[in-house]
Amino acid sequence: MRRRISAVGFAAAALMLISSLGSTAFAASGTGGTLEGKLWVLTRYADGGAMVDVPASVEANATFAGGRIAGRGGCNGFGGDYTVSGASISFGPLLSTMMACGSPQDDVEKAYFADLGKAATYTATADALTMYDASGAEILAFTAGASVPLSGPTWHLVSYNNGKQAVVSVETGTDPTIIFGADGTTWGNATCNQFNGRYDANDGTIKIGPLASTRMACPTAEQQGQEAAYLAALEAATTYAITGGALELRDASGALQASFIAAAETPMPVDIGGGTGATEPTAPATSTTPGGEQGGVPAGALAILAAAFLATLVVLPLRAVRNR
Repeated sequence: MRRRISAVGFAAAALMLISSLGSTAFAASGTGGTLEGKLWVLTRYADGGAMVDVPASVEANATFAGGRIAGRGGCNGFGGDYTVSGASISFGPLLSTMMACGSPQDDVEKAYFADLGKAATYTATADALTMYDASGAEILAFTAGASVPLSGPTWHLVSYNNGKQAVVSVETGTDPTIIFGADGTTWGNATCNQFNGRYDANDGTIKIGPLASTRMACPTAEQQGQEAAYLAALEAATTYAITGGALELRDASGALQASFIAAAETPMPVDIGGGTGATEPTAPATSTTPGGEQGGVPAGALAILAAAFLATLVVLPLRAVRNR
């Protein structure tokens, strides 16, 4: 009887070991790769312990350039810093606009932002990007999309050169924008006033202005300062670069003057996690991959291991009977 109990206990422990290995030891991890130069369109994300497809009606993406990430979360535009070392990646702090869209946009965005805060490693190929958490579980999957053209979209300001050798984020509750028309005209929201003028762009070079604007006073000195610095930054730009859905304007020295995302929300920056002041990350999600793989372990391998240990439930008791 004791031998039978020991056999059952041994098999149970072995099955627990298999479960543990299935979520850790055999889990995937990133191999690194090139992030910049593409618009990465989110196709799947981790939520509630499983990988979920992004609905066709929801637009969620990301672009990477010069240590900055920008994109759309599903409802709102977002941007911030990221750090890469080999295959390791981390984000934050990140800022988002704060518009309510309802389900499913808000549901995707909440999970997307939470998963970015848990990202630890990544793998980027020519047409796919996958991010993993610290346990090696897949949490975000992207495909490479087409870049946005300069002319046509409304470009929403994410950060700008304040004229004091610093690039800062936009003031809460403001939505500075710029639109480049196909006819060489440009217009937008400076912060409190509307502006317009002309621009010339060719092969990555750009000349904006002179610009004219309405002359309404801003409610606060901070907004007034932002408006003046933003218009000055636009006229100082000499080059532009578009990475997916993100636009950067730089001056002749290479200094960043303004960065934008192509989005359509009214910005109200709010911390979404990943850095100082970040929200507490949720528990790491497990993943289910095509072909019946869980946690990076092929289903066939688990079946073989399980069968081997289940056999001990039969073999060991039979030996115990023979020895009696």
